[in-house]
Amino acid sequence: MDIRAERIKNGLCMYCGVEPARKGVKTCVVCYNKFKATRESLKSRGICPRCQKNPIKKGRGTCEVCLKRQLDIRNRDAKKERYDSLYGLTNGQLRCTNCGLPFYEVLQVHHLGNNGKKHREKIHKGTSIHRFIIKQNFPTDYLVLCSNCHDFWHKEGQLPTKEELTKLYRVALKFCEASQ
Repeated sequence: MDIRAERIKNGLCMYCGVEPARKGVKTCVVCYNKFKATRESLKSRGICPRCQKNPIKKGRGTCEVCLKRQLDIRNRDAKKERYDSLYGLTNGQLRCTNCGLPFYEVLQVHHLGNNGKKHREKIHKGTSIHRFIIKQNFPTDYLVLCSNCHDFWHKEGQLPTKEELTKLYRVALKFCEASQ
């Protein structure tokens, strides 16, 4: 175990290891104030407080490099959350629960009870549906559907049968062949 993890485990500040950490955070008041002062000093001089090298991008709190890194991390985390939630809801199958289409890229989460809009408004105060599903331990009031089955459900009020899907796919295939 590294020294910071040991300090956190013991309830001490992860930086100084002397003072107790503030409730719900990993640093003590002294270290927090020191880092805050350093950050403000760098910002007032137009230097990125994260890397402490590059100039701050206009209208932002960090430089272009740090901003890109932060967005890359956010996108990577969002993709992982999406994968994990779909994996959990399908019990590791990663396929449409109606037609069995195994393409992860087209899978979507459907709210049973048709309360999706209300539910999204309720939880989307900074939380994605995928993060919510993971935190709720994969509740059973969701279905994983491919985009075709999901769209069909919302237009027709029911899931398409295998025959209806076959007909739709034939029409789509003819359209694709005609456009080439």
